[in-house]
Amino acid sequence: NYMGTAVNKLTIYVLPPDRRPAPADEGEFIDALAGIVQVLPQVEAQSVGTFQFAENGRKNQGRIATFRFKAHERVMGTLLIVIAARRHILKFRATYPSADEQKALVHVGESISELLGQEIELVTKPVN
Repeated sequence: NYMGTAVNKLTIYVLPPDRRPAPADEGEFIDALAGIVQVLPQVEAQSVGTFQFAENGRKNQGRIATFRFKAHERVMGTLLIVIAARRHILKFRATYPSADEQKALVHVGESISELLGQEIELVTKPVN
């Protein structure tokens, strides 16, 4: 429950790649964006980004989006990351106080780096 009273949350989804036609990670990212807007109708898009992950001689592109919303009189941020890796679709969703966005990007980036065994830096730029 991303609207609950707990301040920080991180959920990691490991999805089979055959959920939809290729590229499944792109479809999953678009569906996740739509889900965020549906659950948080007043959400505002803040930033977007991508990162590269090398696997088996191929480069996969991860996608990042951040949002801002209000919950329980607090301004909160939520981070969405989707990437195809290790024969699965990995989806990360973090929620945190909006002022802690950079900390969340670093923490989740370090977690992804450890999980995938290579340095991943999560950098975003403002949505136009």
